[in-house]
Amino acid sequence: GNSDEAVENLNEAISSYNSALEVNPELAEAYNNKANALLTLAQIEARRRKIDEAVKNLKQAIKSYNRALEINP
Repeated sequence: GNSDEAVENLNEAISSYNSALEVNPELAEAYNNKANALLTLAQIEARRRKIDEAVKNLKQAIKSYNRALEINP
């Protein structure tokens, strides 16, 4: 359904942010956007009762937000 398409789109976006960060690891905006996508993905997964995946993505989101803040406080 719609949530499957949303998850696919978010995973594609996260992959794109990872690619951008490989090119420029100091791109704070990419870390911030990646964190936002991971947070949204975690919320969808939590609704689907995939708590383990949600927690994993929340931890990754926090790391991405922290890296963005290190680069651009």
